[in-house]
Amino acid sequence: MIRLGRRIRSGIVVATVAIGLVAATAAPAQAGVWTFIDGFENNPEATWFFETPDNGFGDFGGFDGTPHTGARYATVYRFVPGWSSVDRSLRLPVSWFSRQCTLQGFIQEWPGTLFNLEVIDPTTWSYVALRSFTIPDLDWHAYQVSWTGGPRDVVLRFVVVSDRAFARIKVDDVAVVCVTIP
Repeated sequence: MIRLGRRIRSGIVVATVAIGLVAATAAPAQAGVWTFIDGFENNPEATWFFETPDNGFGDFGGFDGTPHTGARYATVYRFVPGWSSVDRSLRLPVSWFSRQCTLQGFIQEWPGTLFNLEVIDPTTWSYVALRSFTIPDLDWHAYQVSWTGGPRDVVLRFVVVSDRAFARIKVDDVAVVCVTIP
C-alpha cells in the first residue's frame, strides 16, 4: 500500500513539473511541445554516466537519504577540490523553426554546496546552456536552465563543484521540455 502511494505521488510530481515547465516557456497555443522525464527509477545505469577527473564517484540509489519522489536518485561525490558530474546524452526533437528548451532537476545537499546545470554540444564540447547555483538549505529544490536553438543532440550534466575535501549533490526528477514555435 505504501508503494502505491509513492508511485501516485511520483506521478503527480512529474506531471506538475512538466506542466510548470511548459507554462514557463510562454509559447503560443499552436506550438509543439516535447517532454523528457527521468526519475532514475528504470535502469539509470543504461543511460546516465558519471564523470570525474579524480577522486570522485557516483551511484544510483537512495541509500543515504530520501528521494524527491520514487525510490531512487543519483548522487555525485567529490573527495578533493574539483568537479564531478552525472551526465546523459539526449536527442531533442527535430525543429525547422525556433525551439526553446528548459532543463530542470531537483537537487538536495548541504547548504552552501555549489553545483552547475549544464547543457553541452557533444560535437564541440561547448556549452549550450550553463547556470551555477548554491544550495540554500537541506530541502529538495527545483533548479532550471533554459536555451533557445542549439544542436539536436545534447549532453545534460549535473555537476558538483567543490573547493573542499568533500562535497556531493543528489539529483532526482530530471525533466526537459522543448517548445517549437512555427
